[in-house]
Amino acid sequence: MADEFVLYRTGYAPVDKAARIAAIERQKQTGSPVTVDEIQSVRLSVYGDAAAMIATQMVPDNSRPPYRAARVWVRRNGQWLMTISVQTDIQTP
Repeated sequence: MADEFVLYRTGYAPVDKAARIAAIERQKQTGSPVTVDEIQSVRLSVYGDAAAMIATQMVPDNSRPPYRAARVWVRRNGQWLMTISVQTDIQTP
């Protein structure tokens, strides 16, 4: 993650890099299970030292609604770093 990383998610306050790392550390300490969301579709575009992705994802156990994720990375010193992640729940009629 880049130092300026921010996660935005439907219904939640924005989360910066320090808060995201703290949440991951709490998961490790409590032994909370980590799930990997299933990607239903994805589009990735690379623009030199930047990349943008839009994906439709879902949690395998359906503990949250399916969502669209938009993420942006930058390449710095040969490493790809995520700078922003926006997760928007998909509302079903």
